[in-house]
Amino acid sequence: KQMSQEMNNTMSMMGGGSSIAEDAEMLRQILDNLVTFSFKQERLYDGLSEGNFELDNFSATIKEQNELRRLFEHVDDSLFALSLRNPDVSEFVNEQITEVFYNIDGALDDIAQNRSYQGASHQKYVVTASNSLADYLAGMMDNMMMSMLSGQVLGQGDC
Repeated sequence: KQMSQEMNNTMSMMGGGSSIAEDAEMLRQILDNLVTFSFKQERLYDGLSEGNFELDNFSATIKEQNELRRLFEHVDDSLFALSLRNPDVSEFVNEQITEVFYNIDGALDDIAQNRSYQGASHQKYVVTASNSLADYLAGMMDNMMMSMLSGQVLGQGDC
């Protein structure tokens, strides 16, 4: 929240019209969605890894995993839009996105086949990949913020 407030203050001081400020705002929203996804996925993993499931719980787990897949599709679409505007979105981002989708699909298949431990393993990889992606994007956002702040200082004319 503090970083968001600092970013909003910086953007308002810069007029909010710069491309870096728009990319930073877009990245902040992507990070919010990614963190939400990660927490929900981890909660689902915790429930499945306990292993004391009845048949009704498996169908609810499959339904929730499908919903999380749809949520991640929105994150993926947003990252694609950002990558069109910002070439710093690298191969690492694409690798992590692929890893998330591969393991979500694996988890769905394993859960449907009543292989809860394998499904939980796939879910753990989803959490790991989404957290790696969030960490990388947070670093990108920090770099954008530093770039905006240094541009603001340089723009004051003491150079």
